[in-house]
Amino acid sequence: DLGGRLPSELELSGEFGVSRPTIREAITRLVEDGVLTKRHGVGTFINKGPATGLRSWPYEKSTFLQLIRRAGHEPAQKILCCVIEPLGPIAKTFDLKPTDSSLSMEKLFYSDDQPVIFCRNIIPLALVLPEWRGEIVVDYPCEESAYAFAMNKCGRQVDNHESEIKALACDERLAALLEVEIGSPLLQLEEVAFDKAQRPLFYGLSYLRSALVSFRIRRSLSIDL
Repeated sequence: DLGGRLPSELELSGEFGVSRPTIREAITRLVEDGVLTKRHGVGTFINKGPATGLRSWPYEKSTFLQLIRRAGHEPAQKILCCVIEPLGPIAKTFDLKPTDSSLSMEKLFYSDDQPVIFCRNIIPLALVLPEWRGEIVVDYPCEESAYAFAMNKCGRQVDNHESEIKALACDERLAALLEVEIGSPLLQLEEVAFDKAQRPLFYGLSYLRSALVSFRIRRSLSIDL
């Protein structure tokens, strides 16, 4: 059944009359294809949704919750971290100093109770409206999206992104968060959001399970053939 737990390798080996290494290899391939999910210390489960159920255009301004809901799944988010810290290396993106303060938010997004996206957004405090800075520094729950934060707390609306998508292997921390094997393929989405005046609003770095999330690209010719 969808969402159900798979029998052990030993049980599957006996049922199908093949060796355990063969079963293990088959399970690994199905995990990579997004059909199964391995949960450390718990077992292997059949995914509820289709392997490539979440699709998006890179230029879309949909939040991850909207993306998951639009694909017909039940979305949820878990706030992992919400802290004030120095901007660091990305300060040059905002023409600020590395020591300038920022709000850093880390969230984990779920599709039908299955973790699919880990996201970190960074917003310089210098962009936050003065009436909101005190509350954010003291106690801010970080529940709203970065888009909503930019609109409500900075008074500016996101108009476009500069995005870079890379493929990489999952490290130990991401494997634990996304409930996949270390070394599993992920998509890294690095973005800077801008307003209509092309002023940067926030920086985003997201890791998406490549077997479950895909991006479509539309190309157009600008030369005469």
